[in-house]
Order: sequence, then C-alpha cells, then structure tokens
Amino acid sequence: MAREWRPRSHNQYDAVERLAVAHKGVFVRDLDDGTAEVLGVHRGVFKRHMVAPDGFSIVVESQRSNWRRPAAQTLILAGLAVFLSDAAVSRLPAWLGFIGWAMILVGVFVLPWVGDQVRRQHATPPDEWTELGFDYDGGD
Repeated sequence: MAREWRPRSHNQYDAVERLAVAHKGVFVRDLDDGTAEVLGVHRGVFKRHMVAPDGFSIVVESQRSNWRRPAAQTLILAGLAVFLSDAAVSRLPAWLGFIGWAMILVGVFVLPWVGDQVRRQHATPPDEWTELGFDYDGGD
C-alpha cells in the first residue's frame, strides 16, 4: 500500500503542486530531514527536485529520459503524413493509409510513461512514492 505524502508546510505543498502541474504529474516522498523528493518527466527530460519545508526547490538531477520520446514523435508525425497524403491523393494505393495508421499506433505505444521511467531509474520500491497531479486537467 502506498504511503501518503504529508507536506511539512503550505509553502512546501504549493511548490510541489507547481512542479506537478509543470510536469503533468510527479512522484513525491518525504525524506527524514523534512524535505520532499519530487520526480517527474517533462518534455523527455527526467528531473529530480528537492523541496524544502519553506517552499524552496532545486533541481538536483536532470537527464534525458531515453531515445523513445523522439522516436515516438517521429513515428507519429511520419504516420500522420503518410495517412493524410494517401487520403489526399486518390492514385496512391489504399494499403499506404494502413501503413500510416500502423506508424501512428506504434508511435503512441512507444512513448515512455512517467511511472515506468521512475521505476527504471530508482531502486526504491514504488510504495514509498505518492503520485500527485497525474489527473490535472489544466484548470478547465
């Protein structure tokens, strides 16, 4: 069962919430000294933040997540181009549209997921982390 993260102050909660919105979801846990460790992926870059009880946050680790995000984006865009060109030009073979759809689907399934990234990069059990902000809808 996952532990519930308990912020030490309103300032710490506000800072972690801002990170959750910016990263479209983060994993957070308490450390013994009162800081919160926050993990997230933003635009293909894995980031680890430390947030003090007074709300001060600092990035302590930042690295490119892996090859999958650029590859997935390329597949999705190329598949979309193939599919739309097949739909626009009637002289092209019909199977070309199916190839476009296949490229789009493969691109979507190749995209990295934040939870997988965190589990791969850290040896700590996922029960120590609290998910925060993955259902944020942008305030609509």
